[in-house]
Amino acid sequence: MHRMLVAVLFVPLLLLPLLALAQGAKLVDRIVAVVNKEVITLTELDERVGRAERELARRKNFANQVRGYAASALRDELELVLAGPDSVGSEALDGLLRELGLELPDLG
Repeated sequence: MHRMLVAVLFVPLLLLPLLALAQGAKLVDRIVAVVNKEVITLTELDERVGRAERELARRKNFANQVRGYAASALRDELELVLAGPDSVGSEALDGLLRELGLELPDLG
């Protein structure tokens, strides 16, 4: 009986450190999906989403730069056309109009 009493009192004392550890445990990661038996964690998902967002931002920046260059080139070409044939050699103007797929109307 004495052994039983010691065991009943002593075993909980041994388990106290384990209980303290369990209460202080932190969640390290979460499983967000299982695809083809492969676990995908929240950390992996966050990394992939971050990479995708950076790539989209890079592409958007590139597209905006191209639009800016195209608008500038078009503005320059329109200024040449609006300046008239006297300011630009007629051959240069004809070449520019051909590149743009336009024809200068005959005003005469």
